[in-house]
Amino acid sequence: MVQSDPAWQELIDQVRARRASKLYMPASLLVALDMVEAGEAAGGLIPFNLFEKRFRALLSSVKPQSAGKAWQPFFHLSGPKRAWMLERGGVESAPPTGWRPTSRVGLSNEADGARIREELRSVLDSSEVREAVRTAIYELLELDADTEAARLASTHRKA
Repeated sequence: MVQSDPAWQELIDQVRARRASKLYMPASLLVALDMVEAGEAAGGLIPFNLFEKRFRALLSSVKPQSAGKAWQPFFHLSGPKRAWMLERGGVESAPPTGWRPTSRVGLSNEADGARIREELRSVLDSSEVREAVRTAIYELLELDADTEAARLASTHRKA
């Protein structure tokens, strides 16, 4: 539980309730936190190509057949009440209403990155908040009683 930050707790609760895959969204949030910590998400901007590379590396050790699916959670975590807003060329992207990508190319045609929502981004300078969010994601993965989810948490902890 991310008791220190209600916006992050709300997002984790959304992920718990909405995810079709037990791995994709939690892995994506871990990747985003890693990018922030490594200085690869200046101003909260997450370049898709770098996100995809990190997602692939993380998932390849847990579920290799899913390692190329970064575009799915990248899209599904976008929106005003989710983790980030899609961008293209540094400007918020406005895909057509009801639009959903059906492939990596489909996503790439509309977005080349995403910007973490301000209320989530503003607290990420704190290593304590980042660690609390990671811990909440690990707990979510471990509560699933799913071997791949538990392996994802274990793999990321060791990295």
